[in-house]
Amino acid sequence: VGGTFTDVCVMSRPSGELHVAKVPSTGDPIEGVLGGLAEAGVDLEKMALFCHGTTVATNALITRRLPPAAMVTTRGFRDVIEIRRSTRSDLWDAYKDVAPPYIRRRDRFEVSERIDYAGEVVTPLDESEAREVAAILRKRGVQTIAVCFVNAYATSGEEEDKGVLVEEVTPGGAAEKGGVKSGDLIVEIGGKPVKNIGSYMTAIADNGRLTDVVLHLLEK
Repeated sequence: VGGTFTDVCVMSRPSGELHVAKVPSTGDPIEGVLGGLAEAGVDLEKMALFCHGTTVATNALITRRLPPAAMVTTRGFRDVIEIRRSTRSDLWDAYKDVAPPYIRRRDRFEVSERIDYAGEVVTPLDESEAREVAAILRKRGVQTIAVCFVNAYATSGEEEDKGVLVEEVTPGGAAEKGGVKSGDLIVEIGGKPVKNIGSYMTAIADNGRLTDVVLHLLEK
């Protein structure tokens, strides 16, 4: 399912014969899928396997049509996703602008806490600061919170303390990705989904913002 066209490829299991249909995508991606299946003459009752792919998430990132989001990170690391790795497409062009991060600086918050490289807690999460941030997030009505603590991939103990923040924000308790629906508060926890060094701030922030977009499609 693309932003312009929806392509359907049907293979007959007995003969291995392929049929391809292409129809314009609509505002509702599901309408495009159903239109493509109708164009290909697919009998849904006889379908053995259905595989689905879409550029909905990619298009949302490109157009930046994303739900309101915020990021909470270790004090002193608020601008990491803006600094990036200091790499540029042209390393020697100091004036070339890069695309801004998906979460604006005004929506990135810091709390005092620190975990070292080995996963040991150096500075426990300051719960009073977390509650102050929670009050701001609740007032702003964000739909996604990306919790990105430095070295969170190395331990789960400090990440569990994020419940203080989440419970303060979410009416009736914490709403994490399990069992949520589009429009719910989404909390993406750095280190919890992927417990390795590859779980970078940018990935956690982007995943959090895209969750509601993809959920809206999957619910249909």
